[in-house]
Amino acid sequence: MVIFGKYSYHVNLPETPEYPTHINRVIIDGLYIDKRCEQGIPDTYFLVRSKVDLLSIKDVILRRRVDDTKKGSLIKMEGGTLGELRLIDISADCLETIVEGDSK
Repeated sequence: MVIFGKYSYHVNLPETPEYPTHINRVIIDGLYIDKRCEQGIPDTYFLVRSKVDLLSIKDVILRRRVDDTKKGSLIKMEGGTLGELRLIDISADCLETIVEGDSK
């Protein structure tokens, strides 16, 4: 899931310093991801590319095969910022880290 937003009705306009994107809150309450039988497991599950005041992730279960090497993260910061991060009842197999990158 990529977390970002645009204030423009033009779909293909990139974010610029003059027109930054800003999201007040993203709330994820209850998510089950089972990747034990799939190939091509993603490195990141939530990619933050905007300024987000509150990111709340609650009751999330991420299952990977036990023989998978630890890699990736639950959340990756890619040019975005987080004001407040709430992680409640998270269960994840074979992740290298929960949050990757700098929230600035």
